[in-house]
Amino acid sequence: MQACDGCCCGTARKHPGVDHAEQRERLQAAARHGGGRYRTVGCLDVCHASNVVVVRRPDGKRVWFGRVLDAATLDALCDWIGRGAPPELPDRLTAHAFEPSAAPVQLTARP
Repeated sequence: MQACDGCCCGTARKHPGVDHAEQRERLQAAARHGGGRYRTVGCLDVCHASNVVVVRRPDGKRVWFGRVLDAATLDALCDWIGRGAPPELPDRLTAHAFEPSAAPVQLTARP
């Protein structure tokens, strides 16, 4: 798993209400629990979707998630990763999944 920690993602400057350190710790723990690894990377060039997390499933497919900013989304993402990132996405995460090669999209988080 990769979490963007570049110019926008992971910064209190853009997202002051998010505990970015806690997010990194929880994602790292979920990755370990699910049998994977976690690392932060520089800018992934999808700033319109910050905070961005990219998960490589066991089948090799990468799933990109944007707007990982609230507790419910982080909970769902950590749970899914901790279960080994199965092919089926939980409902809570479908609105956050996106294709990075597509034109910028408006991601809408569920309440």
